[in-house]
Amino acid sequence: MRAILVLILALCLAIPAQAQQAGPDDMNLCLCSSALSRLLCKKKNELAFVAKIGDGVYLYTVHYGARDTRFTCRVTADAILVSGETTPAILRTIPYVYDPAKMSGVFRLSEPDCAIGGQARCVGKKTAKQLTIEKENAFWDRPIPTILQDELRAGTFGNATSPEPAPATPSGSTPPAQ
Repeated sequence: MRAILVLILALCLAIPAQAQQAGPDDMNLCLCSSALSRLLCKKKNELAFVAKIGDGVYLYTVHYGARDTRFTCRVTADAILVSGETTPAILRTIPYVYDPAKMSGVFRLSEPDCAIGGQARCVGKKTAKQLTIEKENAFWDRPIPTILQDELRAGTFGNATSPEPAPATPSGSTPPAQ
C-alpha cells in the first residue's frame, strides 16, 4: 500500500509545472539535499540519493522515524517542494532565488532545535557552450582600441617587419619593342 502511495505521489510531482525548471541537475540535487538536511536535521552524508524520477524530481531515502523513509524533492523555478511517505505526509514548500547569471540557487531555512540551518547556496556547473559564450562576451565587451592593441601584440594582423612582396610581373608574352 505504501509503495503505491509513494508511486502516486512521485507521479503527481512529476507533472510539469507551469514555470520552467531552473538549473541543471547538479544544482537541483544540491538544493534538494540541502533542504532535506535542514528539514530533517540530518547531515548531508546521512541522505541517500536514489533516483531521478522526472524533470527536476528526485527521490531520496534517509533513516528517519526509526526506519528508512523515502522523500521526494522537486525543484521548480521558484520553490523546492519536499514530501515524504510518512502519514501524514510531510509536505513543505521552500522558496528560493535563482540567479541565471551565476547559475546559483539560494534559500534560507532554519528549524527550531536543529543546529543545521541558515542559508544554503548551490551552484550549477556550466556547460562547455556556456563557457565559450562567456569567453566571447568577455572578449567583445572590451573597448575597440584595447581589442586592436591586443590583436597587434598577438600578431594576428601580420608581422609589421616582414618584407614587402615583390611587385607582380605581367604574365604571357611581352609586346615587341618599337
